[in-house]
Amino acid sequence: HALISIFVGTLAYFTPYHLANEFFGNELTHHLHEMIRMYGALTLAQGWLTRIAGKSGGARIKRAMAEAYALSYGLQAIALLRAHYTSPHSHNALNIIGIVLFSSLSLFYAYSRWRKNIKIFELPTENSKTTS
Repeated sequence: HALISIFVGTLAYFTPYHLANEFFGNELTHHLHEMIRMYGALTLAQGWLTRIAGKSGGARIKRAMAEAYALSYGLQAIALLRAHYTSPHSHNALNIIGIVLFSSLSLFYAYSRWRKNIKIFELPTENSKTTS
């Protein structure tokens, strides 16, 4: 997940206006391109944090990140869903794919955090600590 976030964030941040404009059907405004770059910067940064936190081994940090991802992706799915239903004529199949993707990611992280017993989320016990 971290590497994908770093890649997507870098792509969103550094994509030139003329290429992004073609992707958006020549309807990209300067303000929308600015928002895409800002979202790209945040995505790149959170990918970097996830990468570093994954190597740290801290169970509390990993649990907090799973909770944050579940919340973030859930809110993004709700925002896309709301936009789709309040202005259906201005959205296409790409928006529906986004809704499904963000909903799936939110459910995955929520399930991973609160329902599944994953070893990385367990705190070490007193018996497993080494004494020096």
